[in-house]
Amino acid sequence: MAKKKQTEDLPVPEKQGVGVISLAPALKKISGWLAQGRMFPHARSAEEIYCIIQYGAEVGIPPVTALQNIAVINGRIAMNGQLMLALARRGGVRLNVKKSDDKECIIEFFRGEEKLTESFTIEEAKKAGLLKGTNWQKYPKDMLFWRTVARGVRRIASDLISGAYLPDEITEGEAFDIAEAKVEVIEERQEQPQPKRESRRSVLLREIVELADKLGYSPDAMRARIKMLFGKEKSTQLSDQELEKLKQELETELAEAEQVKEAEIIEEKEKKEEEVEE
Repeated sequence: MAKKKQTEDLPVPEKQGVGVISLAPALKKISGWLAQGRMFPHARSAEEIYCIIQYGAEVGIPPVTALQNIAVINGRIAMNGQLMLALARRGGVRLNVKKSDDKECIIEFFRGEEKLTESFTIEEAKKAGLLKGTNWQKYPKDMLFWRTVARGVRRIASDLISGAYLPDEITEGEAFDIAEAKVEVIEERQEQPQPKRESRRSVLLREIVELADKLGYSPDAMRARIKMLFGKEKSTQLSDQELEKLKQELETELAEAEQVKEAEIIEEKEKKEEEVEE
């Protein structure tokens, strides 16, 4: 009985027409809660979380799964290759990998009686300027595979993914890992200048610098501390989770320092009062 009540209390997105969620007010409130909790750092606002959950409902993905695998980048929906492939297979698409190495990937796609062969080569990646990306330099075989998957799925089963792209396709090869929430600031290329929204990562880096200044730490001292805690050379190499941890430690240290200072002030005041009484 308790399990049934819990299910009734949680609003579940329902499709109406082309996927408009009927419980929009409830979803808006939930999106606000999730944004405040920063559980999904790549979703930087309640509006983005709302959009991701709504899109997930349209393609049949539960909210949490959607938030773990989908992002809004430059105003466009992007999903991990793993999720794109899973949706395609769920919709009856079959794959036959003909070739997959560091130079080229060739895959045959089957859906019912339809057959499609797609490929993506390292030369195509080079012409598109993708090889400057870290993932392309480290994992060319994997990147070629997922590019081929995305190209084939969009052509043979676009209805199953509603036109979504890989993060790598939108960011032109720059790293954007939804699952690990490594958020990079991606600026829209527009003729008219647009106000830039500071990312959570940029805020963390700025706040850490401010805390270090208040504590009187030099840049060398901070680098030594980061090396000791995380085994890395500088703060820009830290993940968002590591930046959060570093910030919390500095905040705790600053609070303790302020308490010690306050205690010293009180002690000095008491000494002066005693001297006056004598």
